[in-house]
Amino acid sequence: LHALALRPDLVPVMASDGALGQWESLAEITAALPEPAREITVWLTDFHHAAGHLGDACNVIDGKGSASAQVRTRDLCETLKAYDDGAERVTQRLRHYRRKATTEKACDELDSVIGYLENNRARVGYKAAIDRNLPIATGPTEAAAKTLVNVRMKRSGARFSQHGGQTVLSLRAALKS
Repeated sequence: LHALALRPDLVPVMASDGALGQWESLAEITAALPEPAREITVWLTDFHHAAGHLGDACNVIDGKGSASAQVRTRDLCETLKAYDDGAERVTQRLRHYRRKATTEKACDELDSVIGYLENNRARVGYKAAIDRNLPIATGPTEAAAKTLVNVRMKRSGARFSQHGGQTVLSLRAALKS
C-alpha cells in the first residue's frame, strides 16, 4: 500500500504456481488494494511453473530427457509467450499428442497438463504481460525473499517479535533497494 501511495502508476502483478490456496490469499491481498490498483491488477501463473508442466508433457511425448523433448518444451514455452492465444495453441497441440498416445500413463500425464492449462487459462496472458514489461515469473520475488528474509531472519538463534522482525525487514529492504 505504501509503494502504491508513492507510485500509483505501478501495476500489481499477482503470480503463483497455480495452487488454489495461493490464489485465494492473493485475492485477499488484491481486495485490500485501492480501487485504481485493483482495476489494473494482472494475474499470472508463474511462467516457470507452467514451463515445468510443459516439460513433463514433452517428456511423455518424446522420451524423458531427450533432445526432442527439450526442443519441443522450448517451442511450446515460446508459443505461450509469443501469442495472445498461446495457451490455446499449446493446448491444441497437446490434445493432438494426447490422441496419438498409446499408454494410459501417457494419456493421464497429458490430460493433467492440458487440465492445468485450461484451469489457468485466465492467468497465462504472458504475451500481454511481456508487452507491458511486467514480470511473468516469481523468481525475482523469491530471490528478494531469500536475500531479505531467509538470510537475516533465519540465522541460528535469531528470534524476533512481530514488531522487531518488521523493523529489521523494513530497514533491510530500504538498504537493499
